[in-house]
Parts: sequence; C-alpha cells; structure tokens
Amino acid sequence: MDSVSKIFLDNLPLKIGAVFFATLLWFHTVTEKNYEYNFEVERSVVQVPDGYRLAQDSIPTVEVLLGGKGKSLLECFEEEALYLDIDLSAYRAGIFEYPVEATNIILPKVDDLWVVDVVFPKFIRLELVRKSGT
Repeated sequence: MDSVSKIFLDNLPLKIGAVFFATLLWFHTVTEKNYEYNFEVERSVVQVPDGYRLAQDSIPTVEVLLGGKGKSLLECFEEEALYLDIDLSAYRAGIFEYPVEATNIILPKVDDLWVVDVVFPKFIRLELVRKSGT
C-alpha cells in the first residue's frame, strides 16, 4: 500500500500543474471549433415614427440559431448580449405582422459569429397606434 500512495503523492505539484495545463489546452481546442446553438433573444429595441407608439407593452421572445466558434458563442450567454432590432419608422397606425429576419438580430461585436436561422417566430404581430393628444 505504501508503494501505491508513494506513486500518487510523488511530485504532486508537478502532476497537478500538468492536469491544469492539459485542461487549459483542452478548453482552448474545443472552443476553436465551430458550433451551432439556440439562444432566446428577450431584449428588443424598437424605433417608431414620431407621434406613434406600440400598443403592447412587450415584444415576444425570439429563438435564434447562432453559429460560430465556441469562444464567440460564449459571449452570447450574457443576458444583455443579443437583442432584436425592430424598425417601424416606415409604418403607420394599424395591426401588422413584422417579419423577424437574421438582419434584425444584433450580435455582440466578436469575430466568427453569425445567425444561422430565426427558429421562432418568423413574424411578430404588432399594433402601432397614435399617441394620445396628437
């Protein structure tokens, strides 16, 4: 039993360091590969024409499939990293279906990151109304 414990405990700091650096090398290697991952986009920025407002209080969550290197995809796990950009400046009062496209998804400023597909919904039902008093 002494010889077994001696094998494990001999040069213990060197063995711990080797495991640590092997883990770092593994992490670097797996995050350099390309992956695809689904993310939910909960934040949105909406531009409306002067004198109008949205009738609803919130925009639905959009699910998107993002592709990119593992390191780039890790940036998207921050809560504020992704958002939906909705430009209604050319619209007038009424109810309409706004198309959700890859160009509407604003990504973090990192390399090797792209929108593969908007999974759901493809359209968002919005209602634009005149502001009171205009």
